[in-house]
Amino acid sequence: MQVPRFILKQLFCVWSLGAVAVLLLSPAAFSQQPPPPPGAYDAAPYLGQVRNTYVYGDIWERPGLSHRDRSMITVAVNQATYATNELRLHMGRALDNGITQAEISEIIAHTLWYSGFPTGVNAARVAAEVFAERGLPASPPGASSRQPALNPEMEFPGAFPQTPYLRDLLNQVVYAETWKRAELSPPRSQHDYRGSGNRLICLQ
Repeated sequence: MQVPRFILKQLFCVWSLGAVAVLLLSPAAFSQQPPPPPGAYDAAPYLGQVRNTYVYGDIWERPGLSHRDRSMITVAVNQATYATNELRLHMGRALDNGITQAEISEIIAHTLWYSGFPTGVNAARVAAEVFAERGLPASPPGASSRQPALNPEMEFPGAFPQTPYLRDLLNQVVYAETWKRAELSPPRSQHDYRGSGNRLICLQ
């Protein structure tokens, strides 16, 4: 028995609408997937599929953190691991997700205490390139200069008795100065990082 043409048209319309809905409602459609560097996954196509399906199609879309928070974390981790190419990509994405130049500058300054000074130098170079490519000011608007604390309270007065200078750096610069800077929100206390604003990276 031949199916009438108008029924076939209706079935086709229903199928088309369903296909469009699947595409629009799939996580990947909302994942703001940045394009990988040309040829990045030619030698490992499965890795590229994992990137698209799980990293950007799933993890980046989970409701527990905003895209903005995830960008802050990702920039810090890429700095810490000296992942220069990924850092360049994610700094651009961070700007797209609403992170300011001053916040990127502060992420670099905060992270270097935990990942090493060379990672901060490398991240600063990458940030300069990203800002220049986007026509942004070389010096981030709103970024403040050093404001050393006067006679700060010692957070860890008994730390590093073998290396007093390291104790002073920890107490007088890391906690009394860097952690107090206004560009990123400080936590309620140094031991409470849950729901504490934007300083998400700490390895005490």
